[in-house]
Amino acid sequence: MTEPRKYAKQIRRKLISRATPAELDFRKKLKSLGVFFVFQKVIFVDEYQFYVVDFYIPKLKLAIELDGYHHRKQRNKDRRRTKRLYIKLNRVLRMWNSEALSMTEKELKKLLWKEGLRK
Repeated sequence: MTEPRKYAKQIRRKLISRATPAELDFRKKLKSLGVFFVFQKVIFVDEYQFYVVDFYIPKLKLAIELDGYHHRKQRNKDRRRTKRLYIKLNRVLRMWNSEALSMTEKELKKLLWKEGLRK
């Protein structure tokens, strides 16, 4: 079996290269606000199991997940994933791609302020 960290890195690279329009738009908005974040961040929940979150803001220990249509069919899986991430990070925010795309920079700034981001 491939070493977990090496495998996680391969998965991350693949996800970055296949970024969705919603992820690219959201990334652009975060950058324009000057927020430091990691796109497609690998989070290990134990020695062998990891998740790759769409966005991670280290200052807040906040993972942000953008969910597309296929997530409607995997709600239980997403709930388990969110619980595991919450145990590790204490902060997980999920939103639909459509919400992320329609969110203005001002709304995003307000959301991040609510989550505790102070510049």
